Amino acid sequence: MAIDYTQKSYWLNIYGPYTPDPSLKGDLKVDVAIIGGGFTGLSAAYFLRKANPALNVAVLEGEVVGYGASGRNGGFAMTLFGLEPSVTAMLFGKQCAVEAHRYCERAVDLVRDLVKEHNIQSDFEYTGFLRIATTPGYVRRIHHDLDLLTQMGVTGITWLDADQTRAEVNSPLALGAWWEPRCGLLNPAKHVREMKRVAQSAGAVIYEQTPVAEIRPKVVWALKRCVRSFSEQFSIRNGPPVTAWKAPPNPARALRTSRAAGLRVRSFARLAATASVLANRNVVLRPKRSLKRPPGNAARPWTSQSTATMVKTNSTPNRRSPSTSTVSR
Repeated sequence: MAIDYTQKSYWLNIYGPYTPDPSLKGDLKVDVAIIGGGFTGLSAAYFLRKANPALNVAVLEGEVVGYGASGRNGGFAMTLFGLEPSVTAMLFGKQCAVEAHRYCERAVDLVRDLVKEHNIQSDFEYTGFLRIATTPGYVRRIHHDLDLLTQMGVTGITWLDADQTRAEVNSPLALGAWWEPRCGLLNPAKHVREMKRVAQSAGAVIYEQTPVAEIRPKVVWALKRCVRSFSEQFSIRNGPPVTAWKAPPNPARALRTSRAAGLRVRSFARLAATASVLANRNVVLRPKRSLKRPPGNAARPWTSQSTATMVKTNSTPNRRSPSTSTVSR
């Protein structure tokens, strides 16, 4: 059944009609094969072609451009990356904290510059970032971060007092704010699909609905394409890696598919650990689990040992290995 991509995020829902590029048919040999048609993959394709127009670059997207995180995020282009400056400095050192912040500054500037250079229609606004403190404790926390960044030589971020903050956001709860002009807002679904246009204009070739099922490092790297869906490689404990064909692309679907196949799986973690997935209705890995309690009265959780038996059905998947092709069906 076809996936309704418009229901995966607000941004995809309001995007409007979208026609994906054709999927890969047959074999293909390229200089660089990029797996994933999101911000990272499309930007990589663009800059590779820009640096060396002779390179043959292909992007392989398992669903459609914007289906994953690049079409489902908040739409912020900002210097924050999940850790506050004080936490980054504590975990990795002050020098790493400075380098991380400046890297993010360059990233925000790059987004702004690409929008201007290629006339990217993604509703981009260079608005700045106002981080408002609503409690005395939060005021101290922001001051601490600002002092740390100043000591490390980072500039461009200032403190706004309560009156200055309320001039921007008229709320009696505002006690002050971190003000950073370097921040933008955009529509991520529009932006990633505009980046597709930019990459294609640079000469990259993009294949959508082309999941990559396997990567094999050789003298010539080989990627095996999954005909209908996405696949993952699982490692069975004390055993070799097992490629699970037609693994559903999200945990909930994985559980539904496995249960429909008669597998008794309670959680996606257990599913992944035992490689118990429906493999294109050709090979099913059925788990055999045994729980062993530690000897004595040691207060340790039970440990699980997993094995698997392979049950073959009427047909066998096409496992033809390419000799020279980089991407194979």
